[in-house]
Amino acid sequence: MEGNLTAAEATDATTKKAKPAGRQGTKTKDKRPNLVIFMMDDVGYGDIGCFGGTRAKTPNVDRMATEGMRMTDFYVHPVCGVTRAALLTGSYAMRVAEVGNRKNGHPVLHPEEITIAEVLRDAGYHTGMVGKWHLGHFTQAYLPNQRGFDSFYGFLGGAIGYYDHLFAGGIDWQRDGVTVEEEGYSTEMIAREAMRLIEKNSGQPYFLLVSFNAPHTPIQGPGGRKPEHNGRKTYLEMVRSMDTAIGQIIETLVKQGDLTNTVVIFASDNGGQ
Repeated sequence: MEGNLTAAEATDATTKKAKPAGRQGTKTKDKRPNLVIFMMDDVGYGDIGCFGGTRAKTPNVDRMATEGMRMTDFYVHPVCGVTRAALLTGSYAMRVAEVGNRKNGHPVLHPEEITIAEVLRDAGYHTGMVGKWHLGHFTQAYLPNQRGFDSFYGFLGGAIGYYDHLFAGGIDWQRDGVTVEEEGYSTEMIAREAMRLIEKNSGQPYFLLVSFNAPHTPIQGPGGRKPEHNGRKTYLEMVRSMDTAIGQIIETLVKQGDLTNTVVIFASDNGGQ
């Protein structure tokens, strides 16, 4: 394909997912650890209880900090996409990604860079991503299914409406390269898909990147709330909804007997706006 694809055009492109040899759906219990990464979008450092937040209740994230390890020096870039490029490649973002080199000004991850999803997929892991991509949709080569993910459910751009899933005038919500029109609050939809993937792939090693768009703008709370927001109150409801979703996903790990063999990481792409 030539030229700059819109998000809607890119999501309709047919994807070609490489399948590594030697993984033929066996259900034999594999002892290799799973990896689940929760990536937040613009959450403020002080909006999380374990880092001193008092107004937003985040018991599930706080429990992760209490029972695990809390990183107090964890540096990210000041905008979304480049941090995500660094996360997926383990490299400085200024080497592997560019900002503003496409018509829409969004960051892109160079296609020749190898991602953690590619490495783990080739090692026999199922690799799934749910939520925000924001690393380019210039051609098919930039899409998640071409960057090592066996499955992708979410959106390609920088932000969407939590209920209408619109970005730049069109629906930006897809499953494996095909645009889908589904109703629901995006935070809850992301959680449901993450739980489905855990249930489906339990018994084999898997890597799951759960990339929430919360609490990025637009400020739209859960529970069918209209797009008009009530300032800080609605923002905190969004943070609590995100924490609830994380709790549901962790509970799914527990039910599947996977939690004790899973590395779980919580991080934000950058600080609050």
